[in-house]
Amino acid sequence: MNSSDLIEVLIQTEGKANEITFNDSLFLNLSSYQHYSKELDVIQFENCTFNGNIILSNLNFDLILFSFENCTFNGENVTLSNLHKIYDVKFSNCELINLTISSSEIENCEITNCSINNEFNLIGFKGDFCEIKRNENNRTKINSIKCNSPELEQLDIDTSIRINKIRIDEIKQLNLICPVDNLSISSSKFERITIEKNDDDKSDIAIENFNLRSPVFDGQIEIYDVKIKSLDFRNVHSSKGSIRLNEVKLDETTIIDTTINAFYWNQIEFQNPPYLIRSDFSGLKMTNVKWDRKKKLKLSYLDKKVKPFYGLLEKFYTKIGYGYDQIDISEIQYQRDTYRQLKAASIANHNQIEALDFYRNEMRLYWKEVRINGGISWQNRMLVFLNRWSSDFGQNWILPIMWLFVFHALWFSCLLSFGFWSNSKTGGEEFAEYFKLLNPTHDLPCYMSTGFDYLTDIIMRVSIAYFVYHIIRATRKFGKV
Repeated sequence: MNSSDLIEVLIQTEGKANEITFNDSLFLNLSSYQHYSKELDVIQFENCTFNGNIILSNLNFDLILFSFENCTFNGENVTLSNLHKIYDVKFSNCELINLTISSSEIENCEITNCSINNEFNLIGFKGDFCEIKRNENNRTKINSIKCNSPELEQLDIDTSIRINKIRIDEIKQLNLICPVDNLSISSSKFERITIEKNDDDKSDIAIENFNLRSPVFDGQIEIYDVKIKSLDFRNVHSSKGSIRLNEVKLDETTIIDTTINAFYWNQIEFQNPPYLIRSDFSGLKMTNVKWDRKKKLKLSYLDKKVKPFYGLLEKFYTKIGYGYDQIDISEIQYQRDTYRQLKAASIANHNQIEALDFYRNEMRLYWKEVRINGGISWQNRMLVFLNRWSSDFGQNWILPIMWLFVFHALWFSCLLSFGFWSNSKTGGEEFAEYFKLLNPTHDLPCYMSTGFDYLTDIIMRVSIAYFVYHIIRATRKFGKV
């Protein structure tokens, strides 16, 4: 059957072609048949078989319905292009290899219980609504979906069958309720993207790989109750838009060179440390976020060893022309700043407990940075060193207790060794004297009479007070409001 014969059949059947087999490819330019516009208000193909490719184009008269139902398409491609003034385009219970709808203005488009074995393309599609859905039979199966339609108001994808790839180049609104292996979004003009879990989906992972590559956007992205194996945001920027993650489990997380003014993490579980680098998290709001125990980031420089006297050795070897183990100080600074921003986000949410962990990691990286690059006076460098060594920046109360007894024993042994007091004392009396002098407000013992005696006593009092301060600081870390 050729194109002219098909039009005659459609006119005779009032637009309904039933149980027809098309053995050849069908290339139908409908602009040649505009004079039939008053005779046709629907075009329907039911129980038909198409053995070749199909191209239907340039339809520009009012149609209530353009549909394919229970049809089999054995050809490689089905293309609908330049279709206008159509209220509904429907594919129901059909088998296709590739389906493309391009440069068309259609009010509503529905794909129900269809199998598209390769790719479904929406290119330059203008309309209110496009829906890929399922009913109780749940036959909808699509390998790949590609949408580049900035004037498509809304695309809904709801199927419990896993889709291999969804690529959104441009769209206004996307509602995704299905498992998908690879989800890629590069749209910058979208208004809203919503991703939810399908209740019928029995698989553990809803999205295998989710890539967001939108340079600038002002819309909203909302993700609810899904598990994502790999989330990857790169070069994403938004001053007016927002990203909300709600009850999301993340296996691998990568956020690089990203700035989101309104970034919400609510009941997020990082199953592995996230990789967060060179990003602005000043707009981050966190609630009930589950990290690993030490709050470490992926590829953390906290685990990188810095050799003793690194800065001096690096300068010496550079001066004499030999290479030395170079450490990228900028990456350490970027990661330290990430910890600082996570600390600030925790404090803003009145979460002092997690803020302490982020503060400790921030200061540990700062100490590595100081050891590598210097950049501060030796007095301040000494303060950072003492804070790290004495109590792990106020986070460890055991360290100052240990150092208190060690250093007090050291100065007390000086008194014993140099005979500053009577050697006729018994061991029990020496033990008692050790603890007596442990009180920084103790009275000056009568056996101290020389300047060196007094100096030793002053050093003991100062060291005791210093370590007592760090003990109090560490034990009060949970008492801050």
